[in-house]
Amino acid sequence: METRIFIPQGGTFLHVAEIPSITNAELVVPVDVEKEIANIGLSNSTDGVVPIKLGIGETVATLLSKMRDYPNWEEISEFFKKLPAIDLTKGMGMWAILGWMAFVLLEKNGLERFIDSQIFHNIFRKANGMLTDVEIISAASLPGGLGGGTRGRLPQSMVKVITERSEATISIIKVRVGALTFDGLGQNIYPNAGARLVEELAYTLAVDRHPRETRRIFLVELPILGDDKARRDGLAAQIIQAVSASDVRQILDRRLPNVDQRFDS
Repeated sequence: METRIFIPQGGTFLHVAEIPSITNAELVVPVDVEKEIANIGLSNSTDGVVPIKLGIGETVATLLSKMRDYPNWEEISEFFKKLPAIDLTKGMGMWAILGWMAFVLLEKNGLERFIDSQIFHNIFRKANGMLTDVEIISAASLPGGLGGGTRGRLPQSMVKVITERSEATISIIKVRVGALTFDGLGQNIYPNAGARLVEELAYTLAVDRHPRETRRIFLVELPILGDDKARRDGLAAQIIQAVSASDVRQILDRRLPNVDQRFDS
């Protein structure tokens, strides 16, 4: 039985958690800072939606103080001291390293136990114990500090728990929005997107993975919309609705090995 988990990471796809039915997922796991999660009315877990909140109670200074073993920590700390204050209750200020540190801190504070109790057992029960195929769709923007910073860490944490507790095969699908739609919203937009794209491709193509795990990535661009978040949210939702639709997936999957319908058939 195929089970789908949808993970909107950061603001570009977060609103999709308000309409989980369009994802055709058994479980939606939105990842963002506490205030953004609260803004869409999902502060607590509901049937089918389990939020993960990053950076709770943290400032840039406290976050950095807990990551002293990070390479080049002193240089990074000095760099952020020279910047205007970043309110981590509202986001990571398009600094992927802050999103990464917030997620590493979450890992240190029991993320694996959370995945086991709130995510694995949730989908295991919904599958009535017949967990054979799990699809994890991770959606984020490349320029964002939170989506870019967390990258593949959450899906990989899920892979670890699911493969240890079941014989299911796992397919990770990443949906990543490029920099174009955010043009004009900051000087880090394009450098962030370029760096994250290299990391995402390296992750997708890496051979060091669980033998029951496959990886794919869908790269998309949206129109230049600047600060028109409402319109961007609507287009992002349409992307997820398309990727989740069986007819669209049949077309996208034609080039995969072991698929009956091929372009050359």
